[in-house]
Amino acid sequence: MKFRMRWLSLCLGLTLFLVTGNSILAQTPTTLDSTNFGELTTDSQQVIFTFSAEAGQELSIELSSVTDGLAVQAVVLDSSNALVLALGNPNNATTIRSSLTISTAGTYLVLVSSSNTQTGEFALRLSTTTDDELCETVVLDTLNEVQDLCSATGRNQACVGNLQVSATPIENLSEAYPFNFTNVGDIVDIATVDSFQLAPLDTAAGVWGVAFMLVQADIPDSLPGQNVSMLLFGDVEINNTAITNPDLLLDYRPMQAFYFSSGIGEQRCNAIPDTGILIETPDIDAQITLSINEVIVQLGSTAFFSLSDQQTLDIDLIEGSALVSAENQTQLMTTGQRISVPVDENFIASAPPNRAIPIPNGIPNLPMPDINNEEPAPLATPIGTPAGNTDGGSSDRPPLPETGQCVLRSFDEDNNPNVRSGPSTEFGISSFILPNELYPVIGRTEESDWYQISTGWIAGFVTERGGDCDNIPITYIPPTATPMPTATPSLPMAGNNSFSITIDAEVLGTQHTLSGNISSPLGISRDNVTYTIINSETSMGMGRSLSYSISCSGAGVEYAVIIFSDGGIEPCDEIPNNYLDMGFNTLSRTISIAFDSEMGDMTDEGGAFVTWNMSFSVLR
Repeated sequence: MKFRMRWLSLCLGLTLFLVTGNSILAQTPTTLDSTNFGELTTDSQQVIFTFSAEAGQELSIELSSVTDGLAVQAVVLDSSNALVLALGNPNNATTIRSSLTISTAGTYLVLVSSSNTQTGEFALRLSTTTDDELCETVVLDTLNEVQDLCSATGRNQACVGNLQVSATPIENLSEAYPFNFTNVGDIVDIATVDSFQLAPLDTAAGVWGVAFMLVQADIPDSLPGQNVSMLLFGDVEINNTAITNPDLLLDYRPMQAFYFSSGIGEQRCNAIPDTGILIETPDIDAQITLSINEVIVQLGSTAFFSLSDQQTLDIDLIEGSALVSAENQTQLMTTGQRISVPVDENFIASAPPNRAIPIPNGIPNLPMPDINNEEPAPLATPIGTPAGNTDGGSSDRPPLPETGQCVLRSFDEDNNPNVRSGPSTEFGISSFILPNELYPVIGRTEESDWYQISTGWIAGFVTERGGDCDNIPITYIPPTATPMPTATPSLPMAGNNSFSITIDAEVLGTQHTLSGNISSPLGISRDNVTYTIINSETSMGMGRSLSYSISCSGAGVEYAVIIFSDGGIEPCDEIPNNYLDMGFNTLSRTISIAFDSEMGDMTDEGGAFVTWNMSFSVLR
């Protein structure tokens, strides 16, 4: 079973055990780096373990409840019954940890008891783990626990994954309706949040801020089960500018654009990051666009974002590919690479992004919780109902406020009005609202006949509103009608044909022969091939080089180009383009086949469908 992990420092409520000659008769010898099980009963309310240790040894002690409802605590005594360590559990957590440095060689006692008077089984582990190993264990275990703690998180919602997380609601959110985001498992709509604040990791005090979000970003409403997963942890603050900046409301959904700041200093865990943002996009063969500190990131898969003491926003690509843009310049990155963007004293992009380099310490081991509801949320999330309020004779019907944030509710207390993906009955139904709840309004149409809440749009004639509704921003402008492009039926649509290959410098001859297709205006119009050379050092002095050939053919081939990771662009013709990298000067490179930016819309010409071929060989 998984244990929910919260660890807290000792408080004054811990009972100190006194050991007499009769109380240590039932002792269980144990060894270091082993797991021991014990049981607390009504007849045996204390279990005693003994262990031997050498002077100077650094130990970690972990106590975990096995029986649901049980919480345990412990003290460590030396052979003279003097207190060495008090491992308290004032919050009755399921798992508690602490570290101990042995000052004198000898035999020690661990006395375990219940911290909440419950009985049952528990596990004790004494290990010679270093502080850094303990730090890494705490981080990884806690991130894995978010899977259970935040399993109820829905689209456009945030969840408290561990201690010391808070959120500031948007201005004018009525104080009559509770906004709770401080306890583990609390969930709020991100459309109601101005900013999130998290605490840095402190293993000794048992403090670490972790929050999890599911964000729609620019994923179509027709894909309700697909969301962007975001994991915030450590000394991080996020400002939700997609909601608070009126200039961004038309272009970005909640948390698709945000400002990110963090404490900068020495990492607390040497082997794994403990402060930053982990973002993972769904597998929908498309890149998601985010604005982070005014850096535009087109991400396809998983990336880790952090701020360095060199005044840079560092983006480490754990998997997939991404385009990073700032100051009107763009850089491409692939798996295992880092792009750094210079930032000013406010962490805002101040220069174009640097070229991609290998991640200095390797790809970080950061688990993303697998939480992504496959069905649309059954109802939009309300902001809460004040206890004791009545309206129209129904104790469950909340009143409409006269001041504060604009909210709406169902006009009819017996109906559940539909929430749609857009402000018209022509848009699909994505959820519904409860008649006995209030929902914050975040936008409207120009005619004020449709209103936007966190999960979509609802018609004005089926709702009634209260609060300050005079200054709701217009968040929908009807698009100009344009004909949909229609590809010539005789031309197929290209799928995703991107590759990531490894080339062994010690093996002579052709190692890879690849092919794929790109198409326009429908289908995938760009394919990427990333190669990495291994064993180049052992082949030095043998006069070996990398040779590769690229060619293109088909309708629209005159617009096909080869794009290299250093920014170089060359035409891709039916006659193969041959390249020779002497001495393996470039150990990793991404080559893209795409259409020229001046191609335009190929609809009038019947579309384009180009087949490309590549081969890679090691020559002497």
